[in-house]
Amino acid sequence: MSISKNLYINFYIFSIMGKTKDQKTCTTSTDNIPEKDIINREVESFKALADHTRLKLVYLLEDKELCSCQMVNSLEIAQPTISHHLSVLVKSGIVEWEKKGKWKYFKLKNKDLIKIIKKIS
Repeated sequence: MSISKNLYINFYIFSIMGKTKDQKTCTTSTDNIPEKDIINREVESFKALADHTRLKLVYLLEDKELCSCQMVNSLEIAQPTISHHLSVLVKSGIVEWEKKGKWKYFKLKNKDLIKIIKKIS
């Protein structure tokens, strides 16, 4: 019997009778998969970190608070570009800020983030 005919017969049997015994055992529990909103939040965090400039900003903030002007001077990147990337990091929940006088100071929400990044890379 040809492979294509065999596949057709298996598909036909599957469509009539439901899953075969082997197909029923090829599953696993999904209890450890978080809810959709949590997955979406985590995806946004990984997307935010998947950019050279943003990852450099995260490394700059590893153990200190900085204002955007300090980051501009350290990375030699234009202030509007730094502000855009900081906005993405804040929106994703990786970075938070506090206003001190007329300046915003940024810091990592999770101080262990750099350790986590190094572990998974």
